[in-house]
Amino acid sequence: MITIKSLKALWVNVYCLTAVNMKKLLFGLLFLSVTTFISCSKKKVVVPTDVLKSEKMILILTDIEIAEASSNQHIIKGDSINYGAAYLKFVFEKNKVQSADFTYSMDWYAAHPELLKIIYEEVVNDLSKKQSEVAN
Repeated sequence: MITIKSLKALWVNVYCLTAVNMKKLLFGLLFLSVTTFISCSKKKVVVPTDVLKSEKMILILTDIEIAEASSNQHIIKGDSINYGAAYLKFVFEKNKVQSADFTYSMDWYAAHPELLKIIYEEVVNDLSKKQSEVAN
């Protein structure tokens, strides 16, 4: 027969079991959260040796942007000659880089957008400096 006393004892046992499980659950969630935070924190990406260094990529991309702008000026003026390919060839020769090496490096940086963003920020800075030099 179930009595009030036995119901109270059952409730105390369930409550204690639930409290212990809640503590374990909270501890587990805290542990999972901390390990997830640590594993998702920024890790330093090592650039492979066969990829062009970011400084070299900045120089090349800055030159490419200037070459494309010059090429577009010829198109606006109505020239039918494709200056873009010649300008691009000149940029690679100037920087002593093969187009295949540049393409490989660009693909690698595209797979690491956080690094590519930094490179393009520097390209924009360099272009702004060059523009202000020309304006003065």
